[in-house]
Amino acid sequence: MRGAGVGFCYNFGRVLSAVFPFLVGHMSDSMSLGSAIGIDAGIAYGVAVVAALCLPETRGRSLEATTSSVPVNGESARA
Repeated sequence: MRGAGVGFCYNFGRVLSAVFPFLVGHMSDSMSLGSAIGIDAGIAYGVAVVAALCLPETRGRSLEATTSSVPVNGESARA
């Protein structure tokens, strides 16, 4: 489970690092390059903040308690 999460996060970052330069180039046709970079940076930071706020709080909980609701091989881990 941890490996899948790490892989998703790593590759999601790679996808965004490919998309944002395209967006900057496209947006710089209608505005200054500095404005396009600033807007894209604001979007990137906004996505990071929203993602961080959507994560569950795990402070003070054991690893077993945090993964008890995760299905394992298609079955409930609580069984």
